[in-house]
Amino acid sequence: MFAVPDNTLVIPENPALRHPVRVAIEFAADRDRWRHLLRYDPDERFSALVDADELQEIWLMS
Repeated sequence: MFAVPDNTLVIPENPALRHPVRVAIEFAADRDRWRHLLRYDPDERFSALVDADELQEIWLMS
């Protein structure tokens, strides 16, 4: 049997301290979140804002 002591607290993750690679992996894995924004142009750069909040912006670039 597994027991957790009564004084154990779950501290919520501070999004501002998340490593950018972890954020990128999380968003990359959720293709339904950005697939409709994807566009490829061999002659020009492209970018689209996927998500934004008060701490970060997530951009799709190609």
